[in-house]
Amino acid sequence: MNPPLERLPDGFRGRILALGLLAVLLALLWTAVISPLFDWYAARAEIIAERRGFLAHATALAETLPALRQAAGRAGPPKTALLDGKNDAIAGADLQGMVQEMAATAGISLASAEMLPGEPCGSYRRIGVRITFVADWPVFVALLQVIETNRIRLLVDDLQLHAVAKVGLNGPAAPRLDTSLTVLGFRTAHEADAPSAPVWTGRVAEAGR
Repeated sequence: MNPPLERLPDGFRGRILALGLLAVLLALLWTAVISPLFDWYAARAEIIAERRGFLAHATALAETLPALRQAAGRAGPPKTALLDGKNDAIAGADLQGMVQEMAATAGISLASAEMLPGEPCGSYRRIGVRITFVADWPVFVALLQVIETNRIRLLVDDLQLHAVAKVGLNGPAAPRLDTSLTVLGFRTAHEADAPSAPVWTGRVAEAGR
């Protein structure tokens, strides 16, 4: 014979038990259904936000392309790695002319310019021009900038700086720099290349020295 079923408590105790069972059911529902849905929604929202950010960044970059194309057009022709010339003398003369033009652009009057003998450097010939001048620091920096932006790739070597005291009407001023440096370029070597002798191009007095 089956035992009689126990009656659930009624009254206040019954309400407490019912609320407890409801709380357990809600907790199970949250853990099994609602919480995973919230996590999935948050992950989707993060992915959408990242895609929107990427789209905005790509759109901004695309809007700058016309300005970049115009700037590239104004930048002039690309730099050339090597000097022209069938021999060291021609390449050296071209380099010397470049150096004089760059010095004039920077506001420098050269005291001397000497074309150095070409030297082998692997499959290339190293061509150098040694210059000396006296200038203020900003002018010296301007020359380096002009060399850096020249249409031919050039290097600066054997740089020597010596401060020269400068006295003005109001007393000592910022010293000038007695400067000597070598500007180097390279050209393609040929079988007919032979060692070249140094060429002295003369010495001129710098204005204001």
